[in-house]
Amino acid sequence: MRKIHIVTMLAAAAIILFSCSKEPAPGMKTVSVKLGCPRIENDTKTVIDGERVLWHKDDINIIAFTKSGNKYALTSTNKTKTAYKEFTGTIPSNEEVLYYYYDKNKTSPDALLKESSFIREVLNYSQYIQSANGFHQNQNSAIAKPGETIFRNVHGFFKWTNNGNAIKSVKFETCKDREYLAGWFDLHYDGADPVTTKYYYNESTLAACSPYVITQVSDSTIPSGKSYYAIVIPGTYHGLKLTITLSNGTSFAIKTDATVVVERGKYLDFGVLPIEPVTITLGSLTFTAGQDYDPGWNMNF
Repeated sequence: MRKIHIVTMLAAAAIILFSCSKEPAPGMKTVSVKLGCPRIENDTKTVIDGERVLWHKDDINIIAFTKSGNKYALTSTNKTKTAYKEFTGTIPSNEEVLYYYYDKNKTSPDALLKESSFIREVLNYSQYIQSANGFHQNQNSAIAKPGETIFRNVHGFFKWTNNGNAIKSVKFETCKDREYLAGWFDLHYDGADPVTTKYYYNESTLAACSPYVITQVSDSTIPSGKSYYAIVIPGTYHGLKLTITLSNGTSFAIKTDATVVVERGKYLDFGVLPIEPVTITLGSLTFTAGQDYDPGWNMNF
């Protein structure tokens, strides 16, 4: 009887502790939100896993920004690959959530909470793509307001499709000085839609800005006819050059002097890229071929 009594007491204590752990601390309230992954517009959701956009199993942290300018970590116990995840955390009872933010480049709540402001580096110029119909997932950032069910991307994309197994990488580069496809951005979500703009701090931090992004596929053999996305900062760019490197190491460039506009959350489709230097028309843009490949930049990233 004594053993049964002890077991009963332990079980009761466990129930009490479990119940208490579910209650927020005094002056705090629980915030819980269920959100889907960010998706690309232009009539497609094909960016990560076939026809669906899925959370990665390691995507378990987001940040709640409040109207008073404070930040609080929300986490998910769901460590699987899924379309939706629920994130939960506690904030002061007098706080009101302004929006939720997701940054794959930050692997812990502390890394996000230490940001001094909402301005941050959105991406690196080197972007490995893990699989077809995808992009560099570690550079992905997205935002959502309370009441929304899906995160919204804060950057834009360049989409390109492989021609056979020949293309190994594509370098997108601006043609005008001080126009940057990668680096720092400033994000506002005060109106109906998020607004992402390039943000140039000062000369000492411009080293983090890049006029180009390089997309390279990690597969040894690139599937024929598959598409890939380069992540870029939204904005207006005056001219664009594409350097196409083939699997045998040879490269050539095609470029246009036309104005290229990148919208947040949308992609520009460059279609099936050529494997030889020819003049091509992609939508409203005409790219003239040339052998002006610059060997000064390093492909071994």
